[in-house]
Amino acid sequence: MGATFAARSVCGEARADGDEGSELGYFAPEDFPAGLNDYNRQLLDRCRDKL
Repeated sequence: MGATFAARSVCGEARADGDEGSELGYFAPEDFPAGLNDYNRQLLDRCRDKL
């Protein structure tokens, strides 16, 4: 399961809370994690296009 958000930094440091997520990361499009499925890649591309 995954979630995708378009966000901007306001203050503090983003971190997974351990209940709703175990990992959190920021990636440049050319550095997306290996194994990212086509659905999530397309979703990220659509989010990026709206920025």
